[in-house]
Amino acid sequence: MPVRRIGGLIAVGVALSVLLAGCPDPRAAVGVTSGCQREYAGVKGVDRPETSRLSCAAIDKLIDTMPSEPETFLVSGDSSRLLWKCRFYGVEEQPVLLRCQHDAKQFSIVKRAG
Repeated sequence: MPVRRIGGLIAVGVALSVLLAGCPDPRAAVGVTSGCQREYAGVKGVDRPETSRLSCAAIDKLIDTMPSEPETFLVSGDSSRLLWKCRFYGVEEQPVLLRCQHDAKQFSIVKRAG
């Protein structure tokens, strides 16, 4: 009998794991899949670390001010040799507010749906 009880518990555990793994993240259902939500230039946006591996706090520190008009600019990282090339697209029509790149690393700030 103890073997059947252990087997039943394992079966229930596996079934619950499959069910929970199959449920989508509630944030994905509303268009927020990762990153931090903030307001940029009067528009609600979401930080997307992408390949940069930066935290939301690090992105916020890099982008402490944004230009008022669409333009390309450089932002210095933690070291003076780490320059991020950033492009502010403006808040009008583009879904991407800002994208920054350094070699193969990049992060973006996109408009939040809703």
